[in-house]
Amino acid sequence: MTEINITRKGLIIGIAIIVVLTGVFVFLRFRKPEAAVVEKIAEVQPDNGDPVVRPVPLRIDVNNFDDGIYPVAFDQDEVEKEEDGCVITFEIFNMDLYDAAELHSMEVGGYIEIGGKIVKIESLSKDGNVIINGGLDNGGAELIPVGGGVYRYQGWDDIATYTSFGKVRLSVPDTIDFIDRGNVEKSMKGVTVPGKKTFDYLRKTKFGSFNQYSTRIRIDNGAVVEFYREYRP
Repeated sequence: MTEINITRKGLIIGIAIIVVLTGVFVFLRFRKPEAAVVEKIAEVQPDNGDPVVRPVPLRIDVNNFDDGIYPVAFDQDEVEKEEDGCVITFEIFNMDLYDAAELHSMEVGGYIEIGGKIVKIESLSKDGNVIINGGLDNGGAELIPVGGGVYRYQGWDDIATYTSFGKVRLSVPDTIDFIDRGNVEKSMKGVTVPGKKTFDYLRKTKFGSFNQYSTRIRIDNGAVVEFYREYRP
């Protein structure tokens, strides 16, 4: 009898541990990444109007899209049903990119804009990645090359920074599926949602968020032709 009681107790403890670990896993994997972006960087004001290295300027007209893939964010409550699909109010973003020549011309004492904040450069390393003020672990920043002569910010969980270009309502036809690789609640492969079920899925799913760090649309001739969410660690 004693042996059986110990076994049951061990089983209960084991289940409790699994539940706790599962909760921790979900929190770490799917917490909102906004909290991890430049969270320790303190903004300063340049001295005497000193120049600031900023992301490469880019103009996106949300009312007249060029063909391409766009990071987007939206509120699930703003997804509206229409006859042949749904209408979604998307906020349109672009990843912040830095010109390599400008980065390599920076010096200690200069300034750089990261995530909308102005940072004074107290220390600097340009050996491969650009490490500013001791890197992330010391409240600084790290920029990595992404090809084409540009760099991007690399934050915790490999998060980049993005600039918003405004909001626009776009129709998402029910002829395209929503590919949700960000929903690993049941499978690490995510789920494929048939176009005719996309509205219900987007309004009801409670797993993860739909933001610029993971959600993408592809525009072709002004229309949404692909819609998906990527997995974010």
